[in-house]
Amino acid sequence: MARLHVSAMLGCAAMLLAVHPASSQAGRPASKPVSRASAPQSATTAAMSARLAAIFAATDWRTDPNKPLERAAYYDRELKQGLSATDSLQVLLQMSIELLQAGDAPRAVQAIQRMGEIIAAKKIELPAEFDTRYRKTAAIAYLRLGEQQNCMQPHGPLACIFPIHGSGIHTLQQGAAGAVTELTALLQRNPQNWQAQWLLNVAYMQLGRYPAGVPKQWLVRLPACLLLKPPWVSSLTSRRRLA
Repeated sequence: MARLHVSAMLGCAAMLLAVHPASSQAGRPASKPVSRASAPQSATTAAMSARLAAIFAATDWRTDPNKPLERAAYYDRELKQGLSATDSLQVLLQMSIELLQAGDAPRAVQAIQRMGEIIAAKKIELPAEFDTRYRKTAAIAYLRLGEQQNCMQPHGPLACIFPIHGSGIHTLQQGAAGAVTELTALLQRNPQNWQAQWLLNVAYMQLGRYPAGVPKQWLVRLPACLLLKPPWVSSLTSRRRLA
């Protein structure tokens, strides 16, 4: 038991360092950002940049993995061709995946919501495999929406720091709430979906409802050391007040 206890402590220490490795560099002067204006491109660098841009422009958007927005636009055009409900669901799912690849979570969520409207209006019972793909894509889209709305714009010292608590809890909760709905559906279909179970706990953290709000059968309890506030959090908060 003593050996297990020591292993757990070392594991917690490693996780805390992984979450914020820069805390070990406290007191060091901050490095100055490099200005692009102060580093002009040479003629050969500019020529290479132009060459790469030309290569990118010439690639086929249907097969180039770096052109998800072009494929999303294609699927959007297809939806205006009077497709059947079943075909519309297929196209909308693929469009949402491409939008996620492009980093456009709001539009990906809109596509997912349109799928839900079609399913409800037509009373469609999805095949198990397609339903799993739909729910998984929806959960990821909602989680990314929550991150973009709560971690990038109103950024603070606890924003998106695991475990999520305090001021890190999402104030705009559409993303986290949507993720809870979709992840719960995945777990009801397959209780052994460990990925969905873990992400469900993260979504409840984002809502400020972990651990009490998580259904007991899907609760993942964190090691006690991860629930303690690391010292660098107080340091960051103090620095923000002084600023």
